[in-house]
Amino acid sequence: MAVFKAAAFTAILALIMTASRALADGFSVIARHMSAIDGILRSMGGS
Repeated sequence: MAVFKAAAFTAILALIMTASRALADGFSVIARHMSAIDGILRSMGGS
């Protein structure tokens, strides 16, 4: 039972680590797109 609990805990921990890394990557990509869109809108409005 203890071995099963440890294995389950390790698997859950690995899932959380992967998910948080994916979320961080997603946020940086979204931030990059937002700044790019902001720049495009500014150049359109300025001209």
